[in-house]
Formats: sequence, C-alpha cells, structure tokens
Amino acid sequence: MEVTANKDKVNQGRNIRLARTWRGVTQEWLADEIRVGQKQISAFEGQQTVEDVWLDKIAESLNVPVDFLKTFQIEEPSKSFVNSNNDITNDANSEQDSKGTILQSQGVAEQENVINNNYPISEIKDLYGQIMAEKDKQIARFEKEVDELKKQIQELMNKIG
Repeated sequence: MEVTANKDKVNQGRNIRLARTWRGVTQEWLADEIRVGQKQISAFEGQQTVEDVWLDKIAESLNVPVDFLKTFQIEEPSKSFVNSNNDITNDANSEQDSKGTILQSQGVAEQENVINNNYPISEIKDLYGQIMAEKDKQIARFEKEVDELKKQIQELMNKIG
C-alpha cells in the first residue's frame, strides 16, 4: 500500500524535464534523438506517468539513469513558512493587516526564521555527478572529432596544392 502511495507522488514528466534541462538540451533536440515530434516531448513532460519504453529511450538519450526518470521525487516542503524578519509567510492560518504586517491567527504557534528544506540533496548531487562525468566524456569525444576533421582538412589541402 505504501509503495502505491509513494508511486503516486512520482511525476515522471517532471523528471524528464529536470533531466533535459540539467543536460542543457531543448525539447527539439530530445525529440530528434528519440525520433518523435517536439509536441510529443512537451506532452511527455506534462504527464504524471510515461510508458517504460519511452522512459528507456529518453534516459538513454539524456545519459541519465532510467530509475531517475521512473522514481525520483522531490519531497514537498512543509506548507508553513514564516520568517518574521522579512514578513514572509505561506501559512494558511496567517493574515495581513492593512499595512501588510503578518498577523498570526489563534492556535498557530509563532515561529521565527523557520526554513524548511526537505529536498533529497544527495540524490541531486549523485545525478549532477553523473551528468558532469558524461559532459566530460562528450567534450573529449568532440575534441577528438575536431582533431580528426583538422587532419582531413590538412590532407585535402595537401592534395589541392
């Protein structure tokens, strides 16, 4: 039962968008890679769940673990944010007076400087490390391709003149 509830919180479309933007690629690029239209990528990114066959293709194209696309979920932060120094709140039980000063309703404990960061930083760090390693591999591959192209140009120049 808990697995089902947990799975409902996973937004695979959002995960596709996260991985794509972390990779620094456009929807058009990804669409070309998996041979669909850009509108299909946009549709995938708007879906809660995406078919495994598409997740596999997208993960391969973006060089990210398919498990990231399938299971990564950002934990929701607490709904109550109060910072009395800056008058910032997102508490449903607080109100503002005519001057914009935050007034706490009865029954809500006064809180100062409460910051709730419930994001899985270790998972983000791991993904970032994988992305950076892949970037380094691609740079090395591109440098090698540039060197090969330079050699081909030089050979053509030698043949011409």
